[in-house]
Amino acid sequence: MLDAWTRFLRDPYHRLFDPTNGCGVLACCPDPIALRHILHIIIHALPKQDARALRRRIAELDDQW
Repeated sequence: MLDAWTRFLRDPYHRLFDPTNGCGVLACCPDPIALRHILHIIIHALPKQDARALRRRIAELDDQW
């Protein structure tokens, strides 16, 4: 999931995401809302230390948004 989010943010056209035209495949046309929801679930399932590390990494990526 984190790889899909990273690829999505690095794509220069990520701000043009259109759910009606995307295929929905994580490797190709990920839905950013669904990705964030899944990452949120993962964070809550991780031990606290790992969750903190993942939150920091996601925050770094969010700065690119």
